[in-house]
Amino acid sequence: MEIKEVIGIDVSKLTLDAHIYVKGFAQRFANTDAGIGEMLAWAKGSCGPGMANVLFVFEHTGLYSDILEGFLDSSKRPIVSFPASRSSAPWASPGERTTGPMQSG
Repeated sequence: MEIKEVIGIDVSKLTLDAHIYVKGFAQRFANTDAGIGEMLAWAKGSCGPGMANVLFVFEHTGLYSDILEGFLDSSKRPIVSFPASRSSAPWASPGERTTGPMQSG
């Protein structure tokens, strides 16, 4: 599968702050089943019908991210959930410091 868009989600107790990386769109949603449904509708409206090529990335925050992870997993959405210790740069090697967005190539 070719990933054409990445949606990064900052998970907190009450909210999900979603950012569509390539398009530069951002929106806040409630961290509830209804809020996650609204986020997926927003993502589909923003990314178009090719939602199979959209990767959802978020920090695993225990109870706060469990609803999101279960919802995305049951919807068969591609996800990457990384531990909190890697939240500042999940793509970096252990001990590597990064200050900017992920670079390819």
